[in-house]
Amino acid sequence: LPYIYFLSFRAKNNHVRFLAEDEIKHRAKKIILDVIKNRKVVVCETAKACVERIFETVGGKEELERLPNVLRLATIVKDQPSERVLSLPSKKLKRETKVIFGTGDSLKALTLTSNA
Repeated sequence: LPYIYFLSFRAKNNHVRFLAEDEIKHRAKKIILDVIKNRKVVVCETAKACVERIFETVGGKEELERLPNVLRLATIVKDQPSERVLSLPSKKLKRETKVIFGTGDSLKALTLTSNA
């Protein structure tokens, strides 16, 4: 998606440019599939909403058509953030980020993110 964003908005931001170029060189799909192979995939409601929002904003027609099929591979769970993550004293972490990582923490799950 950084590549799509870069092309759509002609971003001059070096960080976005780096992400776009890196995505071209290292396709995320294979890496992600290798990580989740033979694992139960769980997505909390907040993470699902974030992914849907990103796809609606910068995804193309094919990505939007594939999204429901991808989400069917996962079990969608209620947000259940751990108190440990919610109480982190960071002003830079958005509440939704704390909810996503906190849910992973409470489930003792590996958390996969698109954040760079």
